[in-house]
Amino acid sequence: MEGRKKIYLAGTINSNPKTYEWREEAKEILGRHYKILDPTNNRFNKKAIKEHKGDPKEFTQHCIDDSQGILIVKDFNLVKQSDILLVNLNYVIAEKPSIGTMFELAWAWLLKIPVIAIAGDDLYSKHPFVAGGSVSAWAKDLEEACKIIEDFFVD
Repeated sequence: MEGRKKIYLAGTINSNPKTYEWREEAKEILGRHYKILDPTNNRFNKKAIKEHKGDPKEFTQHCIDDSQGILIVKDFNLVKQSDILLVNLNYVIAEKPSIGTMFELAWAWLLKIPVIAIAGDDLYSKHPFVAGGSVSAWAKDLEEACKIIEDFFVD
């Protein structure tokens, strides 16, 4: 089990429960073949989501005020450990750009880690930095993304 490839679950983290639910579903589907690196799987995030349920601005302010700069270094190290980055771009909020997710994509591109992206027809999927370079393969939903990963990366 220790020799399993690692998948980092990138994407928006906010007070919307869907930003956590898709990660849980991905763990169920991919967890038998891969070690899953989930940046939301810590006490800090779980406390923030509980305290600021339904208010993305309060959630973000809590993270800024209380993380002391740890989140960016923690997430970078998780991306650096990964073999594959699975990103869900479907839950981006227009009023709250997904700066952390863009960092994760840039880190993966710099480290030459393949990126499988779930996205509809939105701003991020059309942006040249995303569509033109940092994403290795596109999927319309989690099921299709998992199939791409299994087809190309399962031994």
